[in-house]
Amino acid sequence: MRRPPIRFVLLAVLATLPASCGSSASNFKTYYGIKLQNLPQHRVYNMNWIEAQPNAMIVQVKQVVIGPHGWSAKVGFKNISKDLIILPTGGQKSPVDFGIGVFIDSLSPRIEDPGNYIVYVKKVRPIFPQVLKPGQTWNGTFTSPQPPRANRYIRLVFGVFFFSQPVPKGDPPYFLFVTTHGLHAPPPQGAAAAKAG
Repeated sequence: MRRPPIRFVLLAVLATLPASCGSSASNFKTYYGIKLQNLPQHRVYNMNWIEAQPNAMIVQVKQVVIGPHGWSAKVGFKNISKDLIILPTGGQKSPVDFGIGVFIDSLSPRIEDPGNYIVYVKKVRPIFPQVLKPGQTWNGTFTSPQPPRANRYIRLVFGVFFFSQPVPKGDPPYFLFVTTHGLHAPPPQGAAAAKAG
């Protein structure tokens, strides 16, 4: 099932998160809006998630690293369609919606739902090609200095991909992929972690 872009729905949510360290009114230092003692502990998750967008793409997630100063992921995707798939270039008509979806729990399937948000990729290595030919694969690493909130449920978000050929009437000419697999972000690194234990 093809999903619509989520960038615009999330801009209002992300705008509420401070983008740098600072002090709140109660003098607690924060990093991306999270109190330092509530930042997630460092943890490495090795896995081999393989999921498919039927007749379009296979997505693989090999490793996710989450810590107090950001996250990274080793991922890949392959064009299994018979046509070129165009990768996003940025902007309103071609939003780059790669990142991690941060969900309130594992039962919350929609990134657009209240309390859920996305942490966008800041660096992609190697850079994306402009298009993926049929059978072509891209493998690389996503990174961001922004951590997710501790104890949240994490899924990977890929998109938005565009079809180069006309699609059946009524279908959008693009798709966004959110993994059904997920993982629990680490607990907080400070006093909250001791209370939770």
